[in-house]
Amino acid sequence: MAGDRQRCLAAGMDDYVAKPLRGDELVAALARVCANPPILETPGSTTTEAAMDTVMPMDLTYLRELVGGDEEVMGEILDLFMEDAPRQIAALGEAITRGNWQEAQRLAHTL
Repeated sequence: MAGDRQRCLAAGMDDYVAKPLRGDELVAALARVCANPPILETPGSTTTEAAMDTVMPMDLTYLRELVGGDEEVMGEILDLFMEDAPRQIAALGEAITRGNWQEAQRLAHTL
């Protein structure tokens, strides 16, 4: 939709890729984001806390349905994701840097 990109970027997103996804646009967006690592805020930063209060980083509805509402299993799955995601994201950035698009696609799909 018109204006979505501007609203998303103004809200603090690193980049924006519209659907339907085009491989070249996705790769370019990932390369831009991976080339500029985020500046980490200090713990307790009001900016970070305010963002967490207003934006849900992911919709857990589908996961909740998959596990039949079992919050313990959901927590275990999310813990595993949070443990493994940084390694996968780093590997994705490396694959993009090397131009290994098949590996980048596999890693992005895994995430």
